[in-house]
Amino acid sequence: MPQQIIIKIIYFTVLLTGLFSLVYQSIWQRYLTFIVGSDSGASTLILTLFLSALSVGYWVSGHKSQNIEGVNVKCLAICTRAKPLE
Repeated sequence: MPQQIIIKIIYFTVLLTGLFSLVYQSIWQRYLTFIVGSDSGASTLILTLFLSALSVGYWVSGHKSQNIEGVNVKCLAICTRAKPLE
């Protein structure tokens, strides 16, 4: 597979995950507004949980990736070669 196609697939995947997480967040905001009683309280709760889960995920994957040889070099090579879509 050519590198340009792989980069476009990566960008498209990131776009889709961002879109789905935005939809998921707005659904949870509606549900939590009824439970918490205020829109700002629900927003704070969602943001806190999201950032906590994100940091735990990065911490776990960082520790797991240290045990695999060559992954960091491959990841760095892919990330540095990625260019913005033209």
